[in-house]
Amino acid sequence: MEDKEITVSLNAPIKVRLTERGKELYIKCMKDIDTNGVMEKHGWISPKIDKDGYWHSQLWEFCQIFGSEMHDGNPGPVVCENLEIIIEKQ
Repeated sequence: MEDKEITVSLNAPIKVRLTERGKELYIKCMKDIDTNGVMEKHGWISPKIDKDGYWHSQLWEFCQIFGSEMHDGNPGPVVCENLEIIIEKQ
């Protein structure tokens, strides 16, 4: 019989394609926590997008940044093909 459950760590590495809205939300979140300007000084405010268009993160960080935006009827912060977040193998 096939297992109906999987266990995923909140520390699991993931990758998603951010929409323009997602990029804006990411930048807003980083500016909100960058109270002393160090992150902006070092260029850490904008999301780092790889050559294939993905932003890499841990699952918990994705939830922290975008959780309030993930609901039915919202265009959302990520480009969702089949509503997928890709969890990378460790």
